[in-house]
Amino acid sequence: MFAGFHQNGIVSSHFHEAVWKRRLRSAYSRGATTGVAIGLSVASWAHAGDSHSGARSADIAAAQALFERGRQLMAQRHVEEACPLFEESLRLDAGIGTQFNLAACHEAAGRFASAYTLFLEVAGAARVLDQRERAEVAAARARGVEPKLSRLIIEVEPKQRAALTLERDGSLVGSPQLGLAVPVDPGVHEVRAGGPGLLPWARQIEVGARPVVYTVRVPVLPLAARDPAPCDPGSGDDCATPDGAALGSEAHEHALRHTIGYAALGIGVAGLAFGAGFAIHAYSKNQSAEEAGCNDRGCPDQASLTLRRQAVAAGNWATVGAGICLASVAAAGILLWILPEPPPSPKPMAKVVPRLTADVAGIDIFGQF
Repeated sequence: MFAGFHQNGIVSSHFHEAVWKRRLRSAYSRGATTGVAIGLSVASWAHAGDSHSGARSADIAAAQALFERGRQLMAQRHVEEACPLFEESLRLDAGIGTQFNLAACHEAAGRFASAYTLFLEVAGAARVLDQRERAEVAAARARGVEPKLSRLIIEVEPKQRAALTLERDGSLVGSPQLGLAVPVDPGVHEVRAGGPGLLPWARQIEVGARPVVYTVRVPVLPLAARDPAPCDPGSGDDCATPDGAALGSEAHEHALRHTIGYAALGIGVAGLAFGAGFAIHAYSKNQSAEEAGCNDRGCPDQASLTLRRQAVAAGNWATVGAGICLASVAAAGILLWILPEPPPSPKPMAKVVPRLTADVAGIDIFGQF
């Protein structure tokens, strides 16, 4: 009923002209000098008023054109193209009709939280203007959208509530909003938390088209690493600290050490396999030599003696393989687990942890930024 109405006011320049004429006549009646001064002042005021009226009229004309084009696009079901036109029209000339159409556009696009909020604003403004029928229509549209709303609740541990600064999609979240189910449009929403001396935290929530209540619980944020106290060279203390190059060198050495350690571990595994293979071969040859008559006193013929010698040679190689295995594993253990780790890098760090439950899909982000 009110969809096509665009409420605007046009300030006429005739009013300024009439005021200017009255003041000019009054100025001449009070004397020449005073009259000239007041006349010039009033003329200047009238000129400024006319300029402002012209600019305002241009904004109103643009707003009306945008409004009409938006209505055409809505009729053609080009919703995503129509909504920005209504928004610009509302910016140029705020009118209840434009606001109502923008709310209807958001509803058609599935942005139910935006539509719900605008319908309520239209209903409130219409009541102030004593437009009861319009207020009832807007309130009814808001009630129709309400069951489709998804809501977001932010919860914070009580012991850290006073120390945290919270943001939802870049907007500050005051403490009265904590625990409140706030309507949100479908899409990705981000909750960020931080505070003096605390590691920042962020979480992204993917809100779907189905109405769901999402709960974001902000964990207790850990303390950030404090910077070392400034060193006074005159105090005699050793102020030498590793610079970025030194830290980079230590990190490179750490990586190289791990590479060599894992290579040694691989050689140890290969040595174990090598030794085990020759040990099995030695056992097989020794069994064959004993079956041919070899014992502690010797072997009865050349063939059995050859078998005995092959068993001894295989056993020697098995011993070599076992030695390689033991030495490599020992070296790997020293390189990988015994030598100290390098100091942590001061560079920014981040940790992303996915979270998926029955009613929440998102990621947690911890770290230093």
